[in-house]
Amino acid sequence: QRAPFFMWTSFEAPHPPFDPPETAVRLYDGTSIPAPVIAEWAANEHSPVWLAYTRMLYNLDLLDPETIQTIRKHYYAQITHIDYELGRLFGSLRDRGLWDNTIIVFTSDHGEMLGDHGLFHKSCFYDPSSRVPFILRLPERYQEQYEPGSTVQTPITLADLYPTLLTLAGALNEGDMAGRDGMNVLNLLNDEQSERWVFGYRNDLHGLYMTTNGRWKYLYYAADGREQLFDLAHDPDECNNLAGEPAHNERLADCRAIVLKQFNSLVDETGSSPLGMRVENVQLEESRIQAMNPMAWWGPIRYGGQRRKL
Repeated sequence: QRAPFFMWTSFEAPHPPFDPPETAVRLYDGTSIPAPVIAEWAANEHSPVWLAYTRMLYNLDLLDPETIQTIRKHYYAQITHIDYELGRLFGSLRDRGLWDNTIIVFTSDHGEMLGDHGLFHKSCFYDPSSRVPFILRLPERYQEQYEPGSTVQTPITLADLYPTLLTLAGALNEGDMAGRDGMNVLNLLNDEQSERWVFGYRNDLHGLYMTTNGRWKYLYYAADGREQLFDLAHDPDECNNLAGEPAHNERLADCRAIVLKQFNSLVDETGSSPLGMRVENVQLEESRIQAMNPMAWWGPIRYGGQRRKL
């Protein structure tokens, strides 16, 4: 109890195969579970080809509404179970006299689409997948410097954990951040930056690219050159794609420039793309995609399995 300690407590859930304790599931009996959000762009010819590819690969279109609602119910039950287990952990800290001298961070490496826009799993940059909780609880001695209950609107990333925790521990040395991404998020509480762009990239179907400043989010799919622009302040469910609307052409061009500056590999070196961004013009072959799925994944229910790239 006298020595400094670091404890990493990791929960597999909430995660497929969505198998919470039955006692947690029963808590949601008779509760109305919201249906998934399906944007118009996700169900027509204007959706990125990556969406169709992902639905084919994981057989997501075979899931009936009843199954989807059951999955969502079980996901909520998993969260409730974790909440209960965290209560046990925090109670143990109190019993040992450690609560008032322990910094606690609650966060996650990814979210879950849970049927929104016809998708499950993680691995995309829509908010249900990419926007994760980040709750920092500080001991009472910090409360004069940082007001409890404060929130930050500037986007942050998990790379910010390193400088934030080391600063709080008094262990961040000069030069520690050389070559590293990330910033001390506590600086945002007293002096929130006017604008910070964070980025995402996934090496799937020739590349998914994302940038956001918390208000605007821009996505680019190299498989077919599809762009999406969302105003998160007025459209948190990302249902209204503003790319292509003349009123937002300037904002769209600014976002392209930001992404191209961050990702040199996205620059079109052939000169054939009117946007100056690489386009692969992928054509989907359903039989070939199904052949990539030899383990017969059961939608979002199944663990494990292997796949080959297209």
